[in-house]
Amino acid sequence: MQVSLIAGLSWVLATLPAMAASPFDDCEHYRGNGLVHDRLERPAPPACIRFPIAIADGASYSACHSQIRLYRARIDGYLKCLKWEADASTDEYNDAVRSFNRLSE
Repeated sequence: MQVSLIAGLSWVLATLPAMAASPFDDCEHYRGNGLVHDRLERPAPPACIRFPIAIADGASYSACHSQIRLYRARIDGYLKCLKWEADASTDEYNDAVRSFNRLSE
């Protein structure tokens, strides 16, 4: 029974989409919500940039500056996510080619 359970779990894991294969991927904070988690969502610029208003005082400027720093950190994470996705896609492609090549052996 244990062998069947392991084989069944292996099959389930092998049939999951590549992006969902690792719950610890670099993209967990950039995936959409709901049933479809394939789509990556790029971080949006801070509101103080998207909807500019006159920065009337130092406090407004400081708040916007803090938002810009947070935005930069999110963009850095997003770029790391894109690299992870590219690497995962390349690995998936290479695995498919190896499987195809084994068919001709």
